[in-house]
Amino acid sequence: MAEGRDAEVRRELWIDGEWRSSGMYEELRSPYSGELVAEVAQAGERETGEAIAAAEHAFGIMSAMPAHER
Repeated sequence: MAEGRDAEVRRELWIDGEWRSSGMYEELRSPYSGELVAEVAQAGERETGEAIAAAEHAFGIMSAMPAHER
């Protein structure tokens, strides 16, 4: 990774209330300088399925709640 504080940024996947790692990352580079800005997590098939299941579960709970409680 490039040196500097921006190159230290690395994010995981937020799925069902917790941080998860797929072990797959993609470099995010500045279009101006080409400098590495961050590495961002990529979701695989398993993580995508887990995220969809969590969203479907949350939708059922949230749609039953009054708007002022969400």
